[in-house]
Order: sequence, then C-alpha cells, then structure tokens
Amino acid sequence: MKVVFVSNFMNHHQLPVALEMQKKFNYNFIATEPIAQEQSKMGYEDMNKKFDFIIRSYESEQAAKLAQQKIDGADVVVFGSCPFKMVEKRIKENKLTFRYS
Repeated sequence: MKVVFVSNFMNHHQLPVALEMQKKFNYNFIATEPIAQEQSKMGYEDMNKKFDFIIRSYESEQAAKLAQQKIDGADVVVFGSCPFKMVEKRIKENKLTFRYS
C-alpha cells in the first residue's frame, strides 16, 4: 500500500508515526517548506534532509513534480499544512484523503 503524509516540515511530533509507517508501507513524507527559523531557535531539529523517505517539494521543480506524482499515485494521503493545489486532484477523483489542522 502506498501512503503519503504531507505537511510543512518533519518534526519530532510526526517522526514516530513516520518511522512506523515507513516500516509497514511504501511511505513518503512530503515537506512543503524548510523548517522555520523560529522552530530552529526553539530547538527543533531540521529533519527534512535526515531521512530518505522525505521529499522536499520546495527545493526544485523536479522535487515538486515528484511529490505530486507520489500524492496522485498513493492509496492514502494525509494532508496537513500544504497548498490546496496539492490536494485538489485527489478530491476531484474521490481518492482516500485525510486532511487535518
């Protein structure tokens, strides 16, 4: 099963879930932005480059295309903080999609 989780950046709150999902499924986490300076100052580690299941969609057009391909081809996608255009096609196609905030 292909599972994708989309959010602004990987953090210590999401990491335990991501590590378990990565063990059980064909899993990708899509980071939509680099970690903010205020989170870095609060002690958050920049995890976006730490794990190879993370796609940094903000880094290049190629990375953004890969992220969208993963989203479009997934069996399940969980969306957090992300541009609506990333969600729109799945909604129109009535694919299994979760949104949280």
